[in-house]
Amino acid sequence: MTTRKPYAGSRRKLVFAFDLGTTYSGISYSVLDPGSVPEIKGVTRFPEQEHVGSDAKIPTILYYDKMGTVRAVGAEALKESILEQAEEENWFKCSGFKLHLRPNLEGSAIQAQAASFPPLPPGKDVVTVFADFFKYLFQCGKTYILETHPSATTFWSSVEDGIEFILSHPNGWEGRDQANMRRAAVLAGLVPNEVAGQERVHFVTEGEASLHFCIHHGLSSFIKDQEAVIIIDAGGGTVDISTYTCVSAKEGTQAQTFKEVAAPQCNFTGSMFVTRRAKAFLDAKLKRTKFAKEAEHIAQCFDKTTKLRFKVADEPAYIHFGGMRDKDPKLNINMGKLKLTGAEVASFFEPSVSSIIKVVDEQRFASKSTVSAAFLVGGFAASNYLFSKLQEHFEPLNIAFSRPDSHVNKAVADGALSFHLDRAVLERISKYNYGIIISTAYDASVPGHVERKDKTFMSEAGVLSLSNQYSVILPKGVSIAETKEFRRPYKRDAQKLSDLTSISQDILCYRGIRENPLWMDVEMAARSLVLQRRPDGKSYFSFSYSIILLLGQTEMKAQMVWVENVTPSITISLRFPAQENAGGDAKIPTIMYYDKSGEVMAAGAEALDESLVRSAKDEGWIKCSRFKLHMLPKWADTKETNEAIAPLPPGKDVVEVFGDFYAYLVECTMSFIQESHQNGADLLLSVKGDIEFILSHPNGWEGAQQQQLRRAAIYAGLIPDDDKGHERIHFVTEGEASLHFCIEHGLFPYIKDGEGVMIVDAGGGTIDISTYSGISLSATADHSFEEIAAPTCAFSGSIFVTRHAQSFLKDKLEGSPYAQEVDLIAECFDKTTKHRFRNANEPAYIKFGMMKDTDIKLDIRSGQLRLSGSDVASFFEPSVSSILTEIDDQRSKAKKLVSSVFLVGGFAANDYLFSKMRRHIEPAGLLFSRPDSHVNKAVADGSISFYLDHFVTSRVAKYGYGLAVRRQFDPTNVEHQQRRSKTFISKSDGELKLPSGYDTILAKGVQVSEDKEFRKSYHIKEKHLSDLNTVKQDILCYYGSKSNPTWTDTEPDMYSTHFAVTADTRQATKALVLRQGRNGKTFFSLNFEIIILFGRTEIKAQVCWIENVSVHVSGLASVR
Repeated sequence: MTTRKPYAGSRRKLVFAFDLGTTYSGISYSVLDPGSVPEIKGVTRFPEQEHVGSDAKIPTILYYDKMGTVRAVGAEALKESILEQAEEENWFKCSGFKLHLRPNLEGSAIQAQAASFPPLPPGKDVVTVFADFFKYLFQCGKTYILETHPSATTFWSSVEDGIEFILSHPNGWEGRDQANMRRAAVLAGLVPNEVAGQERVHFVTEGEASLHFCIHHGLSSFIKDQEAVIIIDAGGGTVDISTYTCVSAKEGTQAQTFKEVAAPQCNFTGSMFVTRRAKAFLDAKLKRTKFAKEAEHIAQCFDKTTKLRFKVADEPAYIHFGGMRDKDPKLNINMGKLKLTGAEVASFFEPSVSSIIKVVDEQRFASKSTVSAAFLVGGFAASNYLFSKLQEHFEPLNIAFSRPDSHVNKAVADGALSFHLDRAVLERISKYNYGIIISTAYDASVPGHVERKDKTFMSEAGVLSLSNQYSVILPKGVSIAETKEFRRPYKRDAQKLSDLTSISQDILCYRGIRENPLWMDVEMAARSLVLQRRPDGKSYFSFSYSIILLLGQTEMKAQMVWVENVTPSITISLRFPAQENAGGDAKIPTIMYYDKSGEVMAAGAEALDESLVRSAKDEGWIKCSRFKLHMLPKWADTKETNEAIAPLPPGKDVVEVFGDFYAYLVECTMSFIQESHQNGADLLLSVKGDIEFILSHPNGWEGAQQQQLRRAAIYAGLIPDDDKGHERIHFVTEGEASLHFCIEHGLFPYIKDGEGVMIVDAGGGTIDISTYSGISLSATADHSFEEIAAPTCAFSGSIFVTRHAQSFLKDKLEGSPYAQEVDLIAECFDKTTKHRFRNANEPAYIKFGMMKDTDIKLDIRSGQLRLSGSDVASFFEPSVSSILTEIDDQRSKAKKLVSSVFLVGGFAANDYLFSKMRRHIEPAGLLFSRPDSHVNKAVADGSISFYLDHFVTSRVAKYGYGLAVRRQFDPTNVEHQQRRSKTFISKSDGELKLPSGYDTILAKGVQVSEDKEFRKSYHIKEKHLSDLNTVKQDILCYYGSKSNPTWTDTEPDMYSTHFAVTADTRQATKALVLRQGRNGKTFFSLNFEIIILFGRTEIKAQVCWIENVSVHVSGLASVR
């Protein structure tokens, strides 16, 4: 991890990094506050984005209408209504346009492919298209900040005039390409077209940005001094490969610095070319069949799923593209799935893999330092097949190979910001040779001059001269420090003095193989990097000057220097197996398949793999999903939740299923650590047996559910079933974990002292709402919070929206040919339409089939089902209403004024939910926002923060806790009289007693600090002393609404045994004396106290008694 220094500037500044990729684009940003250490954050929500909150990129696509106006961009361009409108109005789809800004190298491999690149829109050049996309990215970044930062309007106005932009580009791009990108930034309105504005645009190569990303994510600690590391940034269009060596840090300087040891390279062999080869294969395979028109659609399905899931060439691969009715045995198509051999799919990857390996070896050979490590980043890095093939190549070479432990598809955007903030690379290698064209005096003794005698001319000074000679200023392959200058003196002659008042000089780039090129007419491939063009002057006055080239940073710059009155004057940028959105989505579906013997056959994203689904059907495997709902508390046992519960596999209880999934998660984590951490195996070995586990659960879960989770952890083998093992399991509510997530992501400054903040964690099954207040502490103390209302939990998460949609679809399609496709259409709704839906006044579309799927009566056209916006809004309405009701209830119960509300969780990414909540919350004068990070990872990330930071020091008891007691009958008490029939004579002291009493130790709604004890005195009477050797008491939980419950028989369903507390009191009994009770009965009586501690997220209890004048306390008891 980079040891970043506090920002030394005097005023706040905002920095955006735009990663405009060939297929996908992303944004990162950093707020620079004077004296504060800058943080790198990502824009994780874009309009109409399917994988909102998890995937930090959008497709690099634009639609233009016939007038050349932009109509849709990014994820919006994939929206079904947009596609329909685009087809009807003949809009122009623009994708892959980044390839048009490549260096124009005659005879290169990429130049040969240029004709097959998607064309630019009529009347548009590549700079204009770049500008349109930059403008869109900027607007998305601005909107995101305004949504996620409380007081965002004030913040934005303070920085908007000085925003810095970091634009990344492939290793192979040069000065001309950077100049075009700067022009695009000006055209987009990012910066004004003036020197001060243009200085706010900076450039970084994708290779160097990726190195910074790796350093920022802790991989530099595994790079040995003086040894080299290769960074492979495998993207959609290009694969950028760079090699650096680590320089030993000097005392008092930053931890590590790097220098390039080989000229970086760029190949046009990214993941889009894998899809292009697949498309060509499908065109040929499906030619002259009824599926020929669907080749483009099937290729898109391959691109979204099969390409990412493909792992080995020895197993078949499946492309799921259609419905149950799509079959053709001759084409290996069954129920909408096309089967391909693994060898066929591997052939789509092979040219890209071979190209990457070839360049890697060239980099190794070019490096003077031993290459000891290689890191793979970029969107293509998520491909398990690519990773495994590269791993096969590196392992025999003793080169440690890994993927960083973060979103590898965000490497460039995040790394570009790290480049701007940290500057870890101090030296770079010049990729090409740079110089200028000169004329030189003819010398008959030089062979090269004699060969060109016919090209001589008389110079302005009257000297016989030769033109078109190349003068090298900066040679190729030279190592360049950031501040190092390369200068060479020149002289210009002119007939008029006025012609020397301004000098313009073209800087040439030589890409040939000659070490010392001299003549322009030998190799005509050199191209100009034009800095400024003006008409050439002719005169006979002589003016001496020097050309200075600076190539130490990522943008080449040139200067002229001359002498003027003797004084110099100088005139002058979390992977899982088979995961589709690997590198972008840090979550997997909670699904498992069991075979008939109860063995787990697949879990997570693997359970969605087409080959697995086919095997499951053939062999009768049981699909297990939504099993978390089987752990519901009593109060959540409603008709709707029961209907949402899927059955458990035969012979399995919920603890065993949880245990199986925990075991899978641990296995994935161990594999990930070994892949992404150099020496990962050693790291895991060093902590074996000591790993702590933080298990999160909904606010509404109680001790019984915590007990089941701990048993599941034992079943999974996470911990042994002993006290020491049990202590390695910790629990946190999803609400409290989400608060920690919000604090970690910089929301604390927006929480006013003494006022409340509400956290709404909107997940798949539950909505957990918690309210806290910040506690004023000294400037040096850590942040601290207290709960100011009992947290609540509502079963109205996003799965219930899908269930409402499925019910609607079942009724709508009943009796039609599409009735059997209801589950498929509902699944498509869940994956796309639900995320994109924003407005009840606009129609929504579910893309589920192919071009041939059309039924006008059902509003189905070309495989798209059209629904009215009001229909879709009705699916959301019960959940939205439930959330708003719970929010109002929390506000009314909170002990302090609530001034802000933060929305997190997977459901939080839905724009419709966000807008409905905003319209309800903001008119009440509350700040409302979503944190600026992956809101669907709030609970997992926040759970770790909870374990490390413990920001919450005081909580509110959700329920009452106490003991079941027997009361001595009081004939004057009305409640006792009502229970007279239940009286009995105590066997120990002969007193008339009543059962079913309840005695509160900790009342519902009480504020509880972490170390506060709630204790109450009790006694037990027994006839025999030995019966007092052990004290065992059940701790009851009361769920009802009474402020002072005293009897369990009035609301029997409102009480449950939370856990039992036990104490060994044998020594205490030795001091007891025999007593005499009513009717001459004798007994022994032991006095003790029950102590309840409820300050943290798991309730615990103790027994306290006096023994030989000393106080003794039992061990802490909790739910086991």
